[in-house]
Amino acid sequence: LKVPETWDEFKETALGLQKILPAGSYATEFAGKEEALTGRFYEILTSEGGQFFDENWKPAFNSDAGVKAATMLRDLYAAGAMPPGMTDYVWEDVAQNWVTGIIA
Repeated sequence: LKVPETWDEFKETALGLQKILPAGSYATEFAGKEEALTGRFYEILTSEGGQFFDENWKPAFNSDAGVKAATMLRDLYAAGAMPPGMTDYVWEDVAQNWVTGIIA
């Protein structure tokens, strides 16, 4: 596999990998509990040129970049490329799943 260099490549790689993984294994995972998933959304949002707030502190994440970030997370979850319970996971859960081979 080629190491992804963009979020589009990451999504494509994860979805492709999920198709060949054994049942009960997942291509990727993010911690979803508390502020963790917001952090992942923020990273995707800003790397795609978006921002949470504009210069007047008005919400600005309902943009092309924000929609792309939310859609990517939704698509990976809906495709089963992330474990069903990940919205309740903290980073220790992600680490445990990686060490035990549940996530690739």
